[in-house]
Amino acid sequence: MDKRDRWFYAVSLLMGVLPFSMMALALHFLPDEVPLIVELYKGDGIMYMHKNRNLVIGVFCLIPIAAVMLAGELKRRKLIERNFYAITLGATVISLAFLCFVLYQLIMQSQRVNIISSFDFVGVISVCVSFIIAMFGVPIYDLQPNAVLGFRNSYTMRSDAVWSAVHHHAAFACIAGFTVLGMGLSFIRGLPALLTLLCGMAVYLFYVLFISWYYFKKLIVKK
Repeated sequence: MDKRDRWFYAVSLLMGVLPFSMMALALHFLPDEVPLIVELYKGDGIMYMHKNRNLVIGVFCLIPIAAVMLAGELKRRKLIERNFYAITLGATVISLAFLCFVLYQLIMQSQRVNIISSFDFVGVISVCVSFIIAMFGVPIYDLQPNAVLGFRNSYTMRSDAVWSAVHHHAAFACIAGFTVLGMGLSFIRGLPALLTLLCGMAVYLFYVLFISWYYFKKLIVKK
């Protein structure tokens, strides 16, 4: 993938997870019973449903996410070329449609409840930070050996080949890993969400160290 492909992949993946994460975050501050998005009446009252039924929409949001991830993997393996853009663009359009519907539904449902007092700012910030970190995977891919930025350790600094292999691998792991982590954080509230994010960052750093050792053994030692 070139830089344009990676940006296209990262943005498409992020657009795919936004509707699902927004719906999951809404479960924290919506009451157990919420009105249906369509004003259906049962006798003299409005028909209500349990808030967890909103996640049914989230399940459908996973379809474009899976399509983008599959297209990205096939593109990375050079198994598809032009179809990569068709698949990711189509998935992004579907994700935008889901996002608009989710926003409309949440606005309609929250009109009847007071959500400000129970709004989870720490959880929302943790999700946003996870998605922002995922975007850093794009410039990581093209990062050249230097003395300041990048994954600098005893393995990557010994060889440009190891440096390139590690950063190429770490870039995709960053995009996919922190995007999925952000989706998971949508279900966690408050301080546990922040702690989970920090644990995810630590796991990622240890993973990068491991693949640095792996590529060093593969590309340098075994030669």
